[in-house]
Amino acid sequence: MKKSCFLLFCLLLLGSCSMRERSIFKDLDRAIDNRALYDERYEQNLQTLRDAYNQAPDDSLKWEAAYALANVLYIHNIDSCLHYISSMQRLQDGSDRQRIITIACLTQNLYKLDSLESAARLLDQIDSAALSRSDDHTVIAYCRSAYQVYRQIHQREKFRRVIDLWWQKDSTNSGAIYNHDTFLRERKDYAKALEHMKASVMNSQRDSAVYYYYMGRLYDYDGQTENALRYYAKSAEYDMYLSVKTYESLLILSKKLFAIGNIQRANRYQRITLEDAGTSHWTLRYNQIIQSEITVLDALLVQEGQKKQALAVAILVTAMLLAAAVLFLLINNRQRNKLAASKAKLQEVSDIKDGFLAHYMETSVDYLNKVDEYRSELRSTIKTEGLEAIKAKLRMPSIASSEFEKLLEEFDSTFLGIFPDFVEKVNEHMQDGYELRQPSPGELSTELRILALIKMGISKRQKIARVLNMSVTTVYSYHSILQKHSLHPDGDFDQIIAEL
Repeated sequence: MKKSCFLLFCLLLLGSCSMRERSIFKDLDRAIDNRALYDERYEQNLQTLRDAYNQAPDDSLKWEAAYALANVLYIHNIDSCLHYISSMQRLQDGSDRQRIITIACLTQNLYKLDSLESAARLLDQIDSAALSRSDDHTVIAYCRSAYQVYRQIHQREKFRRVIDLWWQKDSTNSGAIYNHDTFLRERKDYAKALEHMKASVMNSQRDSAVYYYYMGRLYDYDGQTENALRYYAKSAEYDMYLSVKTYESLLILSKKLFAIGNIQRANRYQRITLEDAGTSHWTLRYNQIIQSEITVLDALLVQEGQKKQALAVAILVTAMLLAAAVLFLLINNRQRNKLAASKAKLQEVSDIKDGFLAHYMETSVDYLNKVDEYRSELRSTIKTEGLEAIKAKLRMPSIASSEFEKLLEEFDSTFLGIFPDFVEKVNEHMQDGYELRQPSPGELSTELRILALIKMGISKRQKIARVLNMSVTTVYSYHSILQKHSLHPDGDFDQIIAEL
């Protein structure tokens, strides 16, 4: 009788825990299921802003429209956001307001692209006199961007000065409150920090997403796991409503769920995080997902009863990372499909495909074999040397890094084999004295490689930077000089190159 009662009690306790968990994640799961609707609503709003940009009657209003677009795209797609920031740079009238806000928008994106030194140099161009003359909105825009960069590069004095300025301008903003209370967290006074955070004012769903995220972090630091999960879930729910793709909450939530053994739900959230990271083109997120893989391995060692299930999840995450690593290959194929408008264009695409298919198939198969060997090595290492050896291996350089120079040589050779007169055709559109030269026969210069990728349909600066292993800022600089010295400085230079 006693055993039956004890068993019944355990069953009731497990049922109660399951119901409580479902109540925490119910609204988030519903929001995830409805992401397609929220994405459609986001696109409609985005189109309205694009129409306002295209129909703006003068440069001043066009700059304002570009700023509105950059604000919306910042949380969704970094490439598109950088496009409109480029327009802001071109349209700005020289006023302190437009200059400061343009720099703030650009540095926010450079922060996400992990170009911290470039971002810091831009921020240092803004002097205190210009800030003192600016309105509150401009100062807050600067602070929202600057504090992230200065915190990341450990310039504590500049970070504190920016946070104090932000606090003076808007002491009810959750971001300003959280960072202003850094000293409270350092001395572990989380109760007071939570009390301050609850005084935040939320004027929009975006404010709510940020507020719930910071509340989750404070509860997390305080060891209140259930409350932390609840607030992270609420923040992620608002991210779904807003069609945010560059978020923190769902990623942190998946890590916490791995740590407490909820592998199935954590795996679902991890897959959504990886999918959205690819959509947004946030390269820094890739490193965070690798850290999440380490969390999976930790869970594998701690939870003896779930070894097989956790290992399957780790393999799945590895496969997903492999898919992200070869994503740029698929982008090329999608571009070809879109260009199939005429018989001549179809033939050109066919030529490109024949020239590059064998190379990329060989590269992909070789990479898959190396990943398979790497997985076998990981399994062997974890058995013989333990978790620390696994972490050391994950910190080692990528197996692809040593192949990059060879890949560029093969690209040059294959491209010139298909378009042997490409360099001559490009020079027909360059000003006298600014013609481009090949470093040696069969080799393309950096400028020619950028134009070759545009010819192949890869026109986004972020994607070009990823393929050529350089910063987005460098690509923009090269392209700006090329267009300036072309015969079409005010025309659609990229379209002309694509049609050569």
